[in-house]
Amino acid sequence: MEHEFEKENLENEKNKEEIEKQSFEEKEEENESKEIKTSDIFKDEEKKEHHDANYNVSNDIIKVILLIISGFALVLSIWIMLRSFSPAQEHSVAVLSYNVQNGVKYKVYLKQNDFYENKYLGMNELIPTPFIDYVEIDFSSVINSQKRLNYNYSYKITGNLSAYYTGGEDEKKGTIWSKQYSFVEPTTDTASNTSNVNLAQTVKVKYDTYNNYVNRYKLKASVPMDAFLTVTFNATVNADVSESNKKVSENITTSVKIPLSVSTVQITKEDKTSGQKILSNTEKTEATRNYVLLGFSIVLFIGSLAATIKLLIALKKMTENHSVLFKLNKILKDHAQVVVEIDTIPRVRHATIIEVKQFKDMIDIQQELHLPILYYKSEIVTENTFFIIHEKQIYKYVINAESEQL
Repeated sequence: MEHEFEKENLENEKNKEEIEKQSFEEKEEENESKEIKTSDIFKDEEKKEHHDANYNVSNDIIKVILLIISGFALVLSIWIMLRSFSPAQEHSVAVLSYNVQNGVKYKVYLKQNDFYENKYLGMNELIPTPFIDYVEIDFSSVINSQKRLNYNYSYKITGNLSAYYTGGEDEKKGTIWSKQYSFVEPTTDTASNTSNVNLAQTVKVKYDTYNNYVNRYKLKASVPMDAFLTVTFNATVNADVSESNKKVSENITTSVKIPLSVSTVQITKEDKTSGQKILSNTEKTEATRNYVLLGFSIVLFIGSLAATIKLLIALKKMTENHSVLFKLNKILKDHAQVVVEIDTIPRVRHATIIEVKQFKDMIDIQQELHLPILYYKSEIVTENTFFIIHEKQIYKYVINAESEQL
């Protein structure tokens, strides 16, 4: 009997061990299953946080792009608004175009001699003085206009005999004697209903007459000097332009300069008043405005201004959120050993809430009271809050963009 009893006990103990072993293995499997599920949960949360972060970055980029577009639209609306107004302007309108051609030609006629085959020499020739008989000068001035006008004109030809002192280097130089001559007396005339006016005059200058006169003066003065006879054609031409307050007004001057009291002569000429002329009136255009463009620009301006303001506010908030998240992540990383995350805001009846301005003060309180810092994660970034609960006192710190640098 005893032997059977012992055998039964041994079998019971063995069954018990097998049951415990089986139970232990089931618990291990259950724990492993929980660990796997927990791990999966953490992975899901990490994926969710990563997805949220990517989503926030995408939103921020979209906001920046929209801000650039709205700013461009705002500038465009102002530009269109300005373009819708056309202010009064002044512009020139041509009423008459005319051409002035002034010319002077001369021939140097020679005394009877056995050396020159031609009776005269042309312009720009260097001629020995003893061979010169007289100089024939042809002055001309032609005005051609687009319209037929009534012209009034006058002209004269004068001569100026001048002597220039040419003393030493340190002496003052200049005109020491001059005498005036009239080759053609002042003449006034008209030309009616014509588009062309031609003023042409010819004079002959006896070279020896003026050369001998200068030589006598030079002998009497007994000073070094240069002498010239300058023959000048002066003309004035005027004409009123119908249907306009403009008028043709030309002062014409051409001249020939003949050296005197020299062994050789080279005559020069001068003409500075030839060329195309245009008379124009200044006209004004009235100010105008395009109401279609104006209305469109006003609507665009209001819409883009509202969008710009709204996006600027969102951008400011986005910047604040980034600043808060940076500080929050730094707190959670640096003080993970004392910070505990909670799901709900703690409530203690009749508790005194003490607002803490800086997180370092929360650390000092935690180290003094040896209590954990409770962290409540809010969906609104600027409302993430830390608590320390001590009896009837709650120390509260809200992280925000204006809080201290960590």
